[in-house]
Amino acid sequence: MAAFTVIDHQELTGTAASWTKSSIASSYDHLLILASVRSNRAAVYDSLKLGFNANTTSGDYSHTSLLASTSTPTSGRNAAQAPTFIGDMNGASNLADTFSSVKIWVPHYSNTANFTQAITQLVHEDASTTNGEWGLEIDAVLFKSTAAITEVSLHTGTGSFVEYSTFTLYGVTGA
Repeated sequence: MAAFTVIDHQELTGTAASWTKSSIASSYDHLLILASVRSNRAAVYDSLKLGFNANTTSGDYSHTSLLASTSTPTSGRNAAQAPTFIGDMNGASNLADTFSSVKIWVPHYSNTANFTQAITQLVHEDASTTNGEWGLEIDAVLFKSTAAITEVSLHTGTGSFVEYSTFTLYGVTGA
């Protein structure tokens, strides 16, 4: 049976452009990040980006996505962003007080023999039925480095995370 240990939990009391947890021990099998986030960008949504080990080299990240924000799902691939885009989160013009739900699974994060993979799920909700004002995105992320992950970060695209955004990092063993 899997055991989940809280490594870090933070609830913002103001705004922040990013969240970072560094000095992550290699004593777990996997990492899990759960977040509830909203941006102050004056739009329906803002982009959310994932980074590892403070690496900002564009060629070191790639992601493949499946997005449903209309009646016709789309897919895509991107290998030119660092930190890498993992979906859109609710912005200031979206339904008031509604936060996006984020789940990021990083299996075998301390493995130094292979590149690091992550699976991300992100939903931005809205009461509107207008295409693009709601969405669910699932991404497969590849971090092209054999360095063990010792730092994870989430970044906004344009705005800042708002007060009450929460970030929880778990170390998972036995899964």
